[in-house]
Amino acid sequence: MVSFDEVCKRIFTDPRWVPNALIGGVLSFVPILNIFALGYQYRYFEQVHRGGGFAWPDWNDWEGLFFDGLRLLAIMALYGFLPVIVALWMVHLLGWLSLEIMGHPLYNTALVSPLALLAPLWTVAILYAYQPRRRWAVLGRPVLAWLMTRAAWPMFFVPALAFWGLMWLGWMVFGFVFFLGFIVLGAYYTRLFLEIESRGQTRGVRG
Repeated sequence: MVSFDEVCKRIFTDPRWVPNALIGGVLSFVPILNIFALGYQYRYFEQVHRGGGFAWPDWNDWEGLFFDGLRLLAIMALYGFLPVIVALWMVHLLGWLSLEIMGHPLYNTALVSPLALLAPLWTVAILYAYQPRRRWAVLGRPVLAWLMTRAAWPMFFVPALAFWGLMWLGWMVFGFVFFLGFIVLGAYYTRLFLEIESRGQTRGVRG
């Protein structure tokens, strides 16, 4: 089974990672233009999914990048942002119903943090199921995210912690940190799902 260290090594031994990461990081700071950065991430994960390796692709076909970015944004909103937002809403609701006893920051952390850790994994899991045939019906099958999470459970935790730790440390340069961090994490998860599927541990994940 591929290791996180091995994926990082293969990503950062490509000399093109620096200019490509700089372009993606700059675009990630700018509203609307950040959709192109998401499109690049989408294509990078698709390349890994097809067995194309971890070489950094060129920035081209900007129209296609934009629409690929919208696809990733839709999946990210539904399986990345929405669960965390719903959890935060539930925490505040429980706090109001219990006279703010549940509104303590400790409860917020305990209830919301697991979902935040899982959000990137769920996003990449559904993206992995969506990409082969690009069928939006996949988004209505949250059981796929659960099955793939269960299969990847032993290997996902430490990389997820590293991603969020990097996000916390680099919040002042959020665009660069998110672009590079999610490239690495998403590529690792995609390769992990590819190997899990090849071993027959998950079935019926193709869109």
